[in-house]
Amino acid sequence: MMDLQQLAQRISNLESKLTLGLSDHPPGQMRIYCNRQYPPALWYAFDGEPRPLSAACITGYLTKLEFSKETRRNKETSKLHIHIQGDRPYLLECGGTTAFAKSVIVAVASLSAQDLTKPIAIAPRPGDDDNVLFATVYSDFQWVNIPEEWRNWEAVDWREITLIALEKLAGARSVIQRN
Repeated sequence: MMDLQQLAQRISNLESKLTLGLSDHPPGQMRIYCNRQYPPALWYAFDGEPRPLSAACITGYLTKLEFSKETRRNKETSKLHIHIQGDRPYLLECGGTTAFAKSVIVAVASLSAQDLTKPIAIAPRPGDDDNVLFATVYSDFQWVNIPEEWRNWEAVDWREITLIALEKLAGARSVIQRN
């Protein structure tokens, strides 16, 4: 249970992050599309028009992984939404079965629940094909090493690995709630 001193500290921390005056972006969640649609950028935001992002990575707390069905260009498609809490909330969106999605899922499944209570960094990495985008995930400033048995992507059970990743993330939330 949080005491009054801890609550006051949290409020103070939040107030120190609040930027008053003019800002380069509106408040609230920023949606980042993770694909190579606007070269040479590897990801972009959409503010009425595409805005390629030059940032090499995003660092923050992974708060949620969720799959959704969405309609794009009159076609139903599966998307993975990766929720990151950084200086503001971010939602990274990628195709649900893309190399980027699989890279993130297998990295999260490789981490412990304790690791997921700390910030991670996700960096887009281009593949050899112009349409392929991978993600490199870092925890504690170290590249997340993927277990050997999960490196042959055609042979792995993605449903099982996704469930492992979701269980680890749920475990991280329970660790945070206990503290």
